[in-house]
Amino acid sequence: MMRTIRLYGVLCCLLFVLTACSMPVTRTDSAAKTSLLNWNERLAYLQQTDEWGVSGRIAMRTPEDAWSASLKWQQRDTDFDIQLFGPLGGKALSVTGGKDYVVLTTDEGETFSEQNAAALIYRQTGWHVPVDSLHYWARAMQIPGQDALVEHDENGRLTRLQQAGWDIHYQDYQVVDQLEMPRKLRLENKNFTVKLIFRGWQLGQRS
Repeated sequence: MMRTIRLYGVLCCLLFVLTACSMPVTRTDSAAKTSLLNWNERLAYLQQTDEWGVSGRIAMRTPEDAWSASLKWQQRDTDFDIQLFGPLGGKALSVTGGKDYVVLTTDEGETFSEQNAAALIYRQTGWHVPVDSLHYWARAMQIPGQDALVEHDENGRLTRLQQAGWDIHYQDYQVVDQLEMPRKLRLENKNFTVKLIFRGWQLGQRS
């Protein structure tokens, strides 16, 4: 059982190894909708922002099992610090790294390292996962240069994105200063269903 939990923890944590950080905190304020940036302005802003982070919860399901945890993800350019916490608040896993290295530390103090997150996921779980894609999908952005099918609501917000073999549904947004950022989303492919609830988005200044 512990081996299964660890494998899911490794995958969930490494799903967020994209480019991460420490950053100044920005306030989430639902009353700020009067001065929202439009969707294209929002995308332009995020493309220039290399400091950001988020906290929340993640739940993952496969045909065989399910796993969930609280998460805290901080990112600055190519440096990151990602932590998963168990149901009683204890730290389950942490992942730190940068452009050319990734280090995973378990709750028992074991460490594993690789040059990139995809290799570490495969080594620990045997699964091929498009890790870098989540750098964009978590912020409701498409992977540049790759084909995609998209759907928007009447306000121009992304509601569905199909790309790289995944089907992503954006179910709710929250206002962070002048930006609408995902609050609730679901990612699916033939092997996984990943549900995310984000709280406390933190956005730094544009580069």
